[in-house]
Amino acid sequence: MHRKQSAFWRLFLALTLAPLCALCAAAAPLTGTLTLHCHYGSGADAVPLAGDTYALVAVADAETGDDGSLLYTTKPEFQAWDRNWAGLNASQWHDAALQLQAAVQDALPEGTPTGTTDADGDLTLRGLEPALYLVLRTGAAPGNERYHMDPLLVSVPLPEDGRLTYEVTITPKFAGEGPSETPEPPSATPSPTPGASPAPTATPTPQPPAAPGPTLPQTGQLNWPIPLLLVAGAGLFVLGLALRRKQEPPNHET
Repeated sequence: MHRKQSAFWRLFLALTLAPLCALCAAAAPLTGTLTLHCHYGSGADAVPLAGDTYALVAVADAETGDDGSLLYTTKPEFQAWDRNWAGLNASQWHDAALQLQAAVQDALPEGTPTGTTDADGDLTLRGLEPALYLVLRTGAAPGNERYHMDPLLVSVPLPEDGRLTYEVTITPKFAGEGPSETPEPPSATPSPTPGASPAPTATPTPQPPAAPGPTLPQTGQLNWPIPLLLVAGAGLFVLGLALRRKQEPPNHET
């Protein structure tokens, strides 16, 4: 008798609690997670963008329709940008994300989930209410400023292969200059870069005047009177000797 009563109560509790548990599970709101893999490049050359901060701005609430599709209801603060979110193509999603970024860049809505990427460039935000989120990069760590990311819109949950995925993972696209080597510190006396600027022209140092030497005859100087005067002088000398001898009396021997 005792065993029959015990079995009865176990069956009663099972039949009573099972529907209650199912009802509680259905009533409990589902939450999701969003993981960002933030890297520049791919493969072995990928650069993890660690230390950057991100924010998820809920733009529209998401709920599941009777057919299993997602229905979006734009939040009141974003009614000016309301549209048929489920009917947008990739280009329209991008344009809408840029417009929404301009709307919230001065101040994020209160309660916006934020986080910072780890050493591997990854960030996971949990406990997200079903919504359409605007993913913003709100800060870059030193050295990561040269990598740029456009804002993007992502749904949590995300329709995937005919079902809804509440654990969403995305890899944002980054554009930038690419990885560069660590610059070497400048030397004490840096060498000029060839072709960067013309070398300064050296100013010649003035030299003292040279000591005067023998003066050479210059072209065009009148030198012809010199031999003429010499000839004339010699002639006068000969003429004087002749006149002198002519004036002297003859010397007669005794």
